[in-house]
Amino acid sequence: KGAMGRVRAFEERDIRRVTALHSRIFPPLDGAVRDGVDAYDAYFRTMFLDTGWSDGQPSLVYEDGDGELIGFVGTMTRRMRLHGRPIRAVTTSQFIVEPARRATLAGIELAKALLAGPQDLTLADEATNVTRRLWEGVGGATALLYSLYWARVLRPVEFAVAVTVISPDTTAPDVGLPMETVGAVTSRTVTVRVSVATFPAPSRTVRVTR
Repeated sequence: KGAMGRVRAFEERDIRRVTALHSRIFPPLDGAVRDGVDAYDAYFRTMFLDTGWSDGQPSLVYEDGDGELIGFVGTMTRRMRLHGRPIRAVTTSQFIVEPARRATLAGIELAKALLAGPQDLTLADEATNVTRRLWEGVGGATALLYSLYWARVLRPVEFAVAVTVISPDTTAPDVGLPMETVGAVTSRTVTVRVSVATFPAPSRTVRVTR
């Protein structure tokens, strides 16, 4: 039987392994990360290490029995007031687990370790459906009202192309005109009809820990 995995605090030495994991799960567009590895590393360092909150819940990583880093959850601690009472809140971000290892307990162990922290309130921002189910499985609740995004479409054709890039299954017509020109013409003719678009966004979950 192999050695058990473990959850521990995220450290400086983990940054490159975490960014590599993140880029495998969320591949960058147009080689953005390859052209800016230092900026990618700096993001994780600034957001999850150099936070200035020494008494907060640290970000966490999960290592398997062989020491391979296969999971990460970032945290940001903030002081808040709830019904006039001061509380400590944690917002989580970039909750990721190696796709080939999601059958393990890595995600569950990260969530349990996070919720065992000193905070009074835990918010999971922009969770995927898989992550949402995990949070609900450990006692979280989904804030449906805050899970909606809206957009006012000023250039409908450009908006349609942007959605196509995000959703490859959508087919955009080849109109044979410069996009800026088509967008300008279209916006003058159909702005009223498509002025507001509402579409689902990743769920946001809330967990009161005590």
